[in-house]
Parts: sequence; C-alpha cells; structure tokens
Amino acid sequence: MLWISVSGALQLFDGDQFVDMTHLVHTSNVAGHFGYEHGKEVFFLKDNILYKFTPAQYISNDAPSYPLPAYNRREPIAKIIYEDRFFLYISHPNDSLYQIEKKSMTSTHVYSFPHMPNFSYRWSSIYISPNPVSAIPYFDTSMLRCTFDLTTGITSVDESCPGALRGAIASGDSMLVLQTNSLDIYSRKGKYTISLPAPGRQFNGQNFLLAGRDSVYVSLKDGIYLFNLRTLKWVSKLQQTGGSTFYNLGWVRSMVLDKTGHLYYTTFNSGMVKMYPPNNGFQYLGVQGKKNYFIKCIRVSEKNNLVLAGTLQDGLLVFDTNGILKHHIEHFKDTQSLKLISSILKISDSRYILMANKTLELNFSGDQYTLTELEDTERNRLTYYDNAIEDDAHHRYFIFNHRELTEVIPDSPHPVHTIKLPNFFASSISATKSGDNYVVSAHDELSFITRI
Repeated sequence: MLWISVSGALQLFDGDQFVDMTHLVHTSNVAGHFGYEHGKEVFFLKDNILYKFTPAQYISNDAPSYPLPAYNRREPIAKIIYEDRFFLYISHPNDSLYQIEKKSMTSTHVYSFPHMPNFSYRWSSIYISPNPVSAIPYFDTSMLRCTFDLTTGITSVDESCPGALRGAIASGDSMLVLQTNSLDIYSRKGKYTISLPAPGRQFNGQNFLLAGRDSVYVSLKDGIYLFNLRTLKWVSKLQQTGGSTFYNLGWVRSMVLDKTGHLYYTTFNSGMVKMYPPNNGFQYLGVQGKKNYFIKCIRVSEKNNLVLAGTLQDGLLVFDTNGILKHHIEHFKDTQSLKLISSILKISDSRYILMANKTLELNFSGDQYTLTELEDTERNRLTYYDNAIEDDAHHRYFIFNHRELTEVIPDSPHPVHTIKLPNFFASSISATKSGDNYVVSAHDELSFITRI
C-alpha cells in the first residue's frame, strides 16, 4: 500500500487503483506531509494535526490524531524533521520542537527551538535510528549544517558547511549534500567530496532516497542513480525505456521504495512513475512520451507481460512490463473514439473489461487483441472514477461509481447489470472486499454488504 497526498487530498494506492482516503483527515485543503515511510505505521502532518495510519485505517473511517498548537498559515509551516524508533520530532512556527511518542501519540517534551530548519526541509526519506537519539542534525534557514542537543537544548552550527539546498541524512547523523558538480558527505570522520558520475549530470529536483543503510538513490538530470555509502562509489543508473527521457519529465518531487524493491517517484508535471530496479522496466502512472496522457487506472499481467493503462482522454495504452509501448487503442468500431477509461476489470491474465464511454471487453492472444462492445444501457457513464471489486473466488465483479453499483457478469447475455441501492451509495467514495462481505466507504459511514 502506498499513501499519497495530492492537492490537499489523501489517497491510497494498492498497486492497481487509487482509493480516496480524505475522510481520515477531515475536510481541509491544507497540504500535508508524511513522516519517513518506515514500518507499518505512517505518520501524516496536516496543518497542525498529526495523524497515524496503520493497516487498520485501510477499512476505517477515522485515524488516531494529535493536535499541535494552531498557527497563522502565512507563517512557516510545522514539519516532521526527524524520527527515531520511539519518537517523532516536529518543528513548529512558535519556535518549539515537539517530541511526540509514536505509540501513544502524546507529546512527551517541548523544546525551545528558535533556530528553525530550512523552509524546504523535506528533502528525502531519512534513516530512522534504532534507538532514541540524543541529538538531531538538520539544515537551518541559512542552509547551514546544525545539530540540536536534546539534553542541553543548545544548537551548534557548522559555519564551514557550504549552503545546502539539496540533501539527506543517513545513518542518523551523516549529511548528504548534492552540489552542482559533486556529492558531499559530512560525517563524524570528516568530509568526503564525490564527483558526479559524468560531466554535466547535475541535480534534478531536491530528493534523495535511502535504500537501507548502505545505499542511496540520487536524482540527476539524466536519470536516477544508485550510490553505495560504504564503498563511496556510484553503482548503477535507472533509465526509463520506451518513453520520454528522464530530463523531459521535470524535477523529481519525491521518491518511495517499497519492500519488494519497486521504486515510485513523482515529478512536478508528470504524475507518478513506478520502476523496477535493477531492471529498466516501469509503469507510467501519470504521463508518457511528449503528450500528457493522464492515466486513471493501471492493471498488470506479469504472466502475459502486459501493463494496461487507462487514460482520461486518450484511450488505452498497452505496455510490456519493461515499459515498451505495444498498443495505443484510441478507437473501437473503426472511427468511434475511446475516451475516459475510469476502471479496468481483470477477468484473467488475458481478458479485461474496460469501463469507458462504452463497456468493452478486451481479449489478448499473444500480441494480438480483440475489442468487443458490451450492452450497458442502464449504467450511468458520467463518472470520473469507478472503484472496482474483483471477487475471483466467486467470479463476481462490481463497479462503484459514486452513484450506483454495477455488476459485470462477463459470460451472461446481459453482462452489465445495475443494482439499485439505498441512498447512501450516492456519496460512496470507495469499496473493497473483506472476507465474504463487500465494504463501502461513504462520506459519513462505513457499510458492510453481505454477498447476495
């Protein structure tokens, strides 16, 4: 599961679909910031409210929270600047540093903290110390390297450190700084300057991503590089295949590495991309090529080497799992255009149902495909997002489109069947399967529907 904060909303990505989870953080357009994405617990700071998400929140209607003092939104915002095994450390515009216990979600200490962190402090995922720390390293508003001592409450400043806008913290206290032509490493043993892999690479965005204690991903203009912190050498480069060059995608905003080794990154203009280190494969979850193909839904068949991406205005993109575009399906019945694809049902590794301006069945045989229109006279098609449930155990497939429940019975003479439901489904925002029940999350309630 991947938690995503975008345009003031909160989403959960399960590898196939995006599910709106904004109800967990109440109604607000204020942007939020995550902790450092380690472990089953995810911490999210939205304005002055700290939330904790655990697997229980996947089917919950609320989340544990802790309120920090409110502040004027025109001031610098509160930030999670460090995390150890037991505590979060949050800087606040009231010149305080809050120590929050992660387990109980309570404030255990408040420090005077007038020497505030850099305005763009959230550079990277930061290594979490396995034990409570006694000092917190950070960069201040002058981009100088600082250390805050939790015992004395004194901040020490390293005046010899050059201004650092792009950096990360590794192993608890080592600082990584990406300069124009070098990667600088500051540790207890001193300073190391590492040349970039080739001339003219330079930075691309403000993000690093630690891959365990030994390695770090670094975003440069022509790709994402892996650097070994033990040997102090560049190891490899991740370069996209089958689409636009990395440089044309714009600056990287954030990167996340899941436990299986898949790398997700987002840019300023292109949405989200999923890559497969150490292979060159990728899935576009935002755009591809020179045109902005806003992708609404993704389905993957590793067995058949297929990645299906449904778009907002440009039909269906079909890649192989190395990211090579195999088909761009924009029409059915010769000239009828295929527009918004709001959901894709996976019936098998080679058989899919596309929920678009029409309902279409797509079948693959090797690299060839057939596209057939299914009758769907009762379905409300004016929907932006369709939320799919695939109950493979009982061969039942459902679509929730915020207005109604549609069941798809692929081999029936009438394959698309609209089910009339109580009024609360008019505000349905997501649905999933839990055991033998279908769970629907609406704006003001969570409902469990027994299979019928």
